[in-house]
Amino acid sequence: MAALAVRATAREAPFASGGSWAAGPLAPTPAQLQRDRPTPVGAAVSSTLLRRRRLLERAPPKAASAFKRAYDEGLLPLRVCYDRATGASGRQINGRSIGWTVPDALQLDFDHYAHLFCEGLAETGEPLGFLAAEGLHELLWIGG
Repeated sequence: MAALAVRATAREAPFASGGSWAAGPLAPTPAQLQRDRPTPVGAAVSSTLLRRRRLLERAPPKAASAFKRAYDEGLLPLRVCYDRATGASGRQINGRSIGWTVPDALQLDFDHYAHLFCEGLAETGEPLGFLAAEGLHELLWIGG
């Protein structure tokens, strides 16, 4: 009985048909394509120009109010007092109020401080908003 010669296909044994075991080149991934894409020369310039335009179009910072300047310079005749009281349930309650640094608040110039506290109502930062609201409330309460 004669042996049958079986010819190997290229898929089974590439070396038998003269091929090689080396794999073909891999296709680049989308991330590699994005990374390796050449950037145009004008792109860097335009992004810088856009960044500068955004800075120029941004609203200028508002000037500090007279109330904030007076607070920063220590010219307000009041301060924040942090109170601790015991509630009906026996729990500690933390609160805050204002305390006048002048002996008699009736001696204050009401026109000056009322205008100052009204301007301070526009402040959103702490403790400026609290001081302006409570100061105006107590000033009106004291003044009648």
